[in-house]
Amino acid sequence: MNKIQLLALVLALFLGGCLDKEASIVLEVRPAVISKLEFEVTGKISGLKQDYIFYQVEDGHSFLSDGKIYLQKTGEFKTNITIKAPSNEFGQIAFYRDVNQNGEFDVETDTQQKIGSYELVFDKFLVVTN
Repeated sequence: MNKIQLLALVLALFLGGCLDKEASIVLEVRPAVISKLEFEVTGKISGLKQDYIFYQVEDGHSFLSDGKIYLQKTGEFKTNITIKAPSNEFGQIAFYRDVNQNGEFDVETDTQQKIGSYELVFDKFLVVTN
């Protein structure tokens, strides 16, 4: 086995141990209809080794918000999310792990490791059309 093959094997074993393949999320509190540009979500992550996750809110046409949520030792979290005005009434919030563990939300890499997502409904009066 040459050095490159050995390095590739070590890297694969390391990454395999770092990824939390069984991580799951449950949102316990979220608005049935989002009526303000800021709303609260409360939930719990299980099976994740990191003490934070990333989120991204979108409306099917554009991204309205993204950020980082710090977790308690139990995996629980409670946070307020501020969004831009949506362009339609329906959207989604998705949660991601930090794939390269650098603490920064990298859209190219981190969105490949989705933990879970939930549908959102925005109040009609929030919707802005161009």
